[in-house]
Formats: sequence, C-alpha cells, structure tokens
Amino acid sequence: MSDAGEESDRRAAGDARVSRGTALVVGMICLGCVSTAGLFWFWNTRTADFLPLADALAEALPGSSPRVEGGRRRRPDPDVSLLQVMLKVPFDPGVDDAPPPPDAAATLDVVEEVVAGSEYAGRYDVLEVHLRRDGADGVMTSATFVRPMPEPEPSR
Repeated sequence: MSDAGEESDRRAAGDARVSRGTALVVGMICLGCVSTAGLFWFWNTRTADFLPLADALAEALPGSSPRVEGGRRRRPDPDVSLLQVMLKVPFDPGVDDAPPPPDAAATLDVVEEVVAGSEYAGRYDVLEVHLRRDGADGVMTSATFVRPMPEPEPSR
C-alpha cells in the first residue's frame, strides 16, 4: 500500500512541476510581448510628431534614413529648444568643430531648406544635424553641425 501512495505522491509532484514550468514559460512570453509593446509605444510617441519632416528629408535625400527629434537640452543651456536631425550619408562627414566638407555642406543646405519649408522652422532655436557614415571596414565616422534655426519660408 505504501508503494501506491508514494507513486501517487510522485505523480502529483511531477504534475505540479509541469504546471509551474508551463506558467513560467507563459509568463516569460507575456513579459516579452508587454516589453515589445512598451518599446513600440515609446518610440512612436517620441518620433510620431516629426514623421512629416522625416518623410520630407527622406524624399530630398534618398538613402539617408533620417531620424528627427525635438526638445530641450538638459545641459549646458536647458532654455534652448533643439531640433535634431540624424542622417546616414555615403561620404566622409568631416569632423566636429570644423567647417564641413563640400558634400556635407551641400547636405546641410538641403536639410536647412527642407526644415525652413516645414512647420518646425519657427518652433525651435537651434538646428543640430548629425551626419553618420558606416564605412566598409565597419568603422563609423560621424560629425555634428549646429546651426541657427532657419527662418520659415513665407507663405505663397
């Protein structure tokens, strides 16, 4: 009789382990889904306001994969509102704190034109453009150019 009692105890313990393991796997899948949904929501709320400008930049500069964000700086001057444009470029973007090379200067001019024609021209104080080039050898080069915000184009 004790053999039958021990056998049923083993089965019950095995069933409990299986159900705890199943609950753990289901919980991990739910955590992954909630985390993915949270990241998707965060990214969309952060960049959704700037999609028209990003689309206009993508049309003006094909292959640039533009990303646009706006807001205030945390340091050094929190009162300055900033529009950041990040672009992927096929040429060497130069270095920070130096005059841009000709290709970078032409790209910056196009960015300024597109921004001046957008609704964002009057909202921000500074235009910060980050140019990034992914090299063939896996080395990324980048440069940041800070310019005053272009004036809005007059309505036609």
